[in-house]
Amino acid sequence: MTVREFTLPGPLVLLPGLGAGPGLLQPQRELFGPDLVTPDWIPPRGAESLARYAERWAQSIRAALPDDGRPVCVGGVSFGAMIALDLAQHLGAHAVCVVAGCVARDEVPSSFLLARKLGALVPTMFWPPAVKALALPFSLIDGAGDDGVRLLQAEASRAAMDVLRWGAAAAAEWDGPEHPDRLPPVRRAHGKFDWVIPCPAQGVDRVLDDGKHLIHLTHRRSVAGFLEDACYQATGAPRRLPAEDQPASWGDMPGLAATPVGAA
Repeated sequence: MTVREFTLPGPLVLLPGLGAGPGLLQPQRELFGPDLVTPDWIPPRGAESLARYAERWAQSIRAALPDDGRPVCVGGVSFGAMIALDLAQHLGAHAVCVVAGCVARDEVPSSFLLARKLGALVPTMFWPPAVKALALPFSLIDGAGDDGVRLLQAEASRAAMDVLRWGAAAAAEWDGPEHPDRLPPVRRAHGKFDWVIPCPAQGVDRVLDDGKHLIHLTHRRSVAGFLEDACYQATGAPRRLPAEDQPASWGDMPGLAATPVGAA
């Protein structure tokens, strides 16, 4: 038995990035335990917007959450953060935690525009091997180590191509959250050297000075501390002590030391 390093005041629904499934968040789940909810994608409907997708997704997510009265928070990594902003209002979330993601139209990177164009030109049969092939340079650029490479390649192999093609197009058309006036507090963590979604000059609560895009893998404890702090601060709930649980199977990344809770 071991002790979980981080706790949450209630369920945190955390969404993965584009081209990956909930398995990409396994390193975070092992730090938090079952309070970290990582739902699988649902099939998109035509060219629906991110807001409409979030509205439909909220129905199945809500049904899977425990009915114990504890506060719910939502979050997303990269592309997942864009959906999380709209998902929040449908789940009555107390906070939105944005990890290496966008919160406004002017932050959407040109890579999403390129992916939309490629999606219209490249036959579906070529997408799975292309996505898997990109996992290796992605991991190497970010310094995710052997574990990160294996995890990214495994998730790329399982990626739902309909979600990937729809998501690239929907992200390119995204104008920001549908009802920004209804948003709960939004908290952000970003790698200073993020080469996919550049780190904004302002409005980021926690900047990881040596982080790139895959900070949820390369700086998993720093990101976990950010998520923990954001959720407790937004809900005002008293901090719970970590509980004993099964040992985690995810190995630490080479060269990364344990980061104290709340540290960047």
